[in-house]
Amino acid sequence: MDKLSAMRAFEAVVRTKSFTDAANELNITQASVSKKVLALEVELNCQLINRNSRKLSVTDDGNIYYKQCKSSLADIDNIEYILRSNQNSDKGSVKITAPIPFSSRVLVPLFPGFYKKHPDIKIEIILSDTQEDLISDSFDIAIRASRNFDDSSLIALSLCNNPLQLVASSEYVKKHGSPITIKDLEQHNFINYTLLKPAKKLILTKDKKIQNIHVSGNLSSNNGDAILAGVINGIGIAELPIWMVNEHIDNGTLVRVMPDYSSTDVPLKILYPLRDRIPIRVKLLIDYLRENLKHS
Repeated sequence: MDKLSAMRAFEAVVRTKSFTDAANELNITQASVSKKVLALEVELNCQLINRNSRKLSVTDDGNIYYKQCKSSLADIDNIEYILRSNQNSDKGSVKITAPIPFSSRVLVPLFPGFYKKHPDIKIEIILSDTQEDLISDSFDIAIRASRNFDDSSLIALSLCNNPLQLVASSEYVKKHGSPITIKDLEQHNFINYTLLKPAKKLILTKDKKIQNIHVSGNLSSNNGDAILAGVINGIGIAELPIWMVNEHIDNGTLVRVMPDYSSTDVPLKILYPLRDRIPIRVKLLIDYLRENLKHS
């Protein structure tokens, strides 16, 4: 039995004092209304309505149930109205999880432009370089860098290419030299990003030829800022996003390593849970970020 449907049928019968009028209001047959009310009486193990050929009357139990039923249905209708309004409103909150370095350098600086367009939308951003569970942790959006996504419960949309660059500090190159060949690179101390799979392996391209290179070193981290700090302080070579290293290259702190080789991009994706529809406030933020980052 669909109890909610049966409750609506019973409430309509008592309010209109007629099975026929209730059926017309609910746009179902009179027989269907009678069946729903009877099923409700069987479920509750009590008679709610007295029926005879001339008139309809409500029992004492029916009156008690009607008052509670009417109140409960009003609450349900109100909740549904609020939720429908939220789904179609550019108001409310959007909860995001995103990588720490990307958020501070690229993502958050975009928010003022979004707020100018949508001042009533609030953004809560949880910084994390690890894969969070969007559904159990109630995230609306996640931004993640990965070459492959295989979670069928999530929708993954392209955000930007996120090109990488091999870099080292000027001091490191002065002390250890700059690698020229793949064999040279394999002999250098490499700072590894542990969240990027496969770990300890670079994918470089030269003259359209893809090469997989095994690298090793004495420092690894799951955080891009820690890796950048290691590079700046001369610990070793690392592969980092261009948006993290450009200013340090421009001021001479870092230098490009093996510029004849191209690193394979690790695309940034925007993820959200698979569902029939997403709230308009979430869609507005997704569209804004994709539009402003597509050329990054």
